[in-house]
Amino acid sequence: MLEMKYGGVDILVNNAGRSIRRAIEASYDRFHDFTRTMDVNYFGALRITLGLIDGMVKKKKGHVINISSMLGRMQLAMFRSACSAARHFLIAPTAIFRTELQATAPGIQFSLPSPGAVPPECGTYARHAAPGSTSPPDPAAPESSRG
Repeated sequence: MLEMKYGGVDILVNNAGRSIRRAIEASYDRFHDFTRTMDVNYFGALRITLGLIDGMVKKKKGHVINISSMLGRMQLAMFRSACSAARHFLIAPTAIFRTELQATAPGIQFSLPSPGAVPPECGTYARHAAPGSTSPPDPAAPESSRG
């Protein structure tokens, strides 16, 4: 559908992410936290990449940018095992897809930016702040006025 309507996708940025902050001792009965995180952070990126890469291969150009995290490269963050694992899993397919397609479609690039920690209040702003807001939401304000 994207091919027919828009001529395909030239740049794909896989930036969706879910973060669970929980100690492993509190996770023994919460396997679903790991599957949910993998579904968004890894399988979501993989699904959309596999769904769109054929169009890039046909055009012999494109760029796939998989946003990972330093948590995926250096497993040092406490209470983030699910997120670290999911971000780590993006590293291999990014490198392998780049290598495999180099011979047949060298115009397709793959990047894996891995930013450091994001301030914890970032999620609060994203979920509760009004559009365009640069300050935390007022906890005393009614939910409907928070955006």
